[in-house]
Amino acid sequence: MDKKQAFSLQQTRALADANRLHIVSMLSQREMCAIELLQQLEISQPTLSHHMKALTLASLVKTRKVGAQVYYTLNSARLDELLSLFGELRGGLP
Repeated sequence: MDKKQAFSLQQTRALADANRLHIVSMLSQREMCAIELLQQLEISQPTLSHHMKALTLASLVKTRKVGAQVYYTLNSARLDELLSLFGELRGGLP
């Protein structure tokens, strides 16, 4: 397995959780702070931190800190790379 495939595996694992997939879906609409995410998810703050760490380590989400508040946005370039890899795996299938 080359480095690109290993990194893509990490990204895929990060998206394999229902809560993380929901977070990515919400962030596809706009940048959100942790408080906004918590209001829309039925999880605790420590659980959100766990999920956001996984998404950030997989480079699927970028963070921006303003004072004590953390804002999250999708890393569109990384998501596009992952989607491209899935397209390559699909090959010539209809």
